[in-house]
Amino acid sequence: MKLTDYAKKSIEEHGVTVDQVEEALNNEVARQVQEDGRIRVWGWVDDLGFYVRVILLSDGETLLNAFRDSNFTRKRKR
Repeated sequence: MKLTDYAKKSIEEHGVTVDQVEEALNNEVARQVQEDGRIRVWGWVDDLGFYVRVILLSDGETLLNAFRDSNFTRKRKR
């Protein structure tokens, strides 16, 4: 997985590791393509006990951002 400079800083600030991002991608439960071509992926990470939202660039390989998304299950029920 490629990481932008922003991603390296951002995931550290959000308390998420690259391994946890990879786990979220391997446990994908939802995917959405944004209007700008970026890809949102939600996946479960066991050791966090949360869904993690991963934002990839339009190439589908480069990580832009990742963070815990504690509201994901509530959003899915709507």
